[in-house]
Amino acid sequence: NRLSKGVIKAYRLIIYRALLSVTDFQQILMDLSGIHPSQDYVKYHNFLESMGGFYHEGVFDHEGFLNKIGQNETFKTIYQDVMSEPPLDYEKPKYLEDCIEKVRQNAEKEMLVFLLQKTLESDHGGFGDEILKNKRERTKIIENEVE
Repeated sequence: NRLSKGVIKAYRLIIYRALLSVTDFQQILMDLSGIHPSQDYVKYHNFLESMGGFYHEGVFDHEGFLNKIGQNETFKTIYQDVMSEPPLDYEKPKYLEDCIEKVRQNAEKEMLVFLLQKTLESDHGGFGDEILKNKRERTKIIENEVE
């Protein structure tokens, strides 16, 4: 079950970029997996090990990571909701704001709201490194979108 390119792009933006902007990588992975050490340490440890498998010579394989978590039914449901209105204008702040608004309508999706907000706050090229080189440019674009 390969994810479509549009879905992978949205995953990359929303989750991969969000992960980059959060200092405690393991905490986010724990929240994403829904597995907590106090409940099932072995399962949690195995999950972290599997995520570690996506590092190759120090570079994180986000395609592989996104495909892996894309097999999780919870994430499928969330992203089907978020991306129910194609085409994806996934590199624009307005798209992220719309995602946040959609997710806010469902209280069970607070974690995704958090990730989306982290993406907006990211110092790591939250809308694509090659498109926006620094936070000042990104902030300017967000302000223009809001106006």
